[in-house]
Amino acid sequence: RAPTQLGAIRAASTGRFTIVLNSAGVAAVQRWVANPSTNHGIVIASASNDNRLELASREDAKANRPRLEVSWDAGGGGGGGPVLDPTPGTYRQTCDGSAGVALDFTHFLNLDDEDQGIRIYTRATSATPVQQLDVSSALGLATGDEADFEDAARVGNRIYAISSHGRDKDGVLALDRHRFFALDVTGTVPSARITVAGSTEQLLRDLLDADNWDHPDAAILAALEASAQLSRTSDPDLSPEVDGFNIEGLASLPSPTNPERLVIGLRNPRTSGRAILVTLENPAAVVAGATARFGEVVRLDLGGLGVRSLAWSDAHQAMLIIGGPPADVGAVRLFKWSGDLASAPVVVQDLAGPTGTAAEAVVPYPGTKDVQILFDGGARLVGGTECKKLSASAKSFTDLIVHVE
Repeated sequence: RAPTQLGAIRAASTGRFTIVLNSAGVAAVQRWVANPSTNHGIVIASASNDNRLELASREDAKANRPRLEVSWDAGGGGGGGPVLDPTPGTYRQTCDGSAGVALDFTHFLNLDDEDQGIRIYTRATSATPVQQLDVSSALGLATGDEADFEDAARVGNRIYAISSHGRDKDGVLALDRHRFFALDVTGTVPSARITVAGSTEQLLRDLLDADNWDHPDAAILAALEASAQLSRTSDPDLSPEVDGFNIEGLASLPSPTNPERLVIGLRNPRTSGRAILVTLENPAAVVAGATARFGEVVRLDLGGLGVRSLAWSDAHQAMLIIGGPPADVGAVRLFKWSGDLASAPVVVQDLAGPTGTAAEAVVPYPGTKDVQILFDGGARLVGGTECKKLSASAKSFTDLIVHVE
């Protein structure tokens, strides 16, 4: 026999326990519900396979056999849909889970801040990418450039992605980080087709021009200009971790009149301790060469933190936000926000990963209230060497599954 792993269970003693299903397990249960005769039994075994319980449908036909009733629910805390396999993945060839978008219930697309690679991984595995594509030339960059991809948002079969638009760590102007672009995805993994559908290098310049705003906010525009100062080639105080401009969040935020509207989240600057979000009203036109049109500013109270990642979750009908400090020291937290400009975000939990890593992206999946957190591990030490300085074959990043009500 060649059994298929359907999930995992941790039981320290007798009692009632829940098996956490992986994607194969969810599919199996759905198949059993639709056609009970396909359920030929399950095996519960330890990792070493030396302590196992087999449940086979043929046993129930014998009158004197004890019966075990197995029931299930949809998971996700009672009506939250299927659950994500909680097994942490080891995703190879890069150290940075800077941005992520779910392509289906099993695969996610990753962008990182060290190169221009687009990588597709199978969630909850230890593996190299299923598919990958370098988009350097399509964005007018050399392979050795560092566009500093920070976040991405899916709208239908299009994925919008954004770079930090910030300076380097020394405060030197880095125009290769000024990229906003679109990827069109067709087909299914492992044969998905990914194409760059357009890009712009002008987003920040458009942002600083009050004429491009539907509702310009003079105080915010002044703060943005002070943090960008594009006329200055170098200024240590304008490093992204000091006072410099830095985008790290991008998400879909559709309105009744504009289903393509996006929201951009800033790690820096903040205003009176609040994070700054800006709505982008015409992303499709922007990547086709039009001037960006911005709607309004949202000031969010994240307890003094800036935005590290944004993602709209259909399952929650809410925006999920990772908040963090301007520098890489301090608490990183997950928030949930209704998207209503008059409401405040609520803290879900602190996010702590392996030593030397920081939570960088939140990835919702369709039909579940479980979400995936990707970690940036560029500074993680591997044998005394920072991960980002290793060869591609030695690099990896990991993730965490979090349930959000």
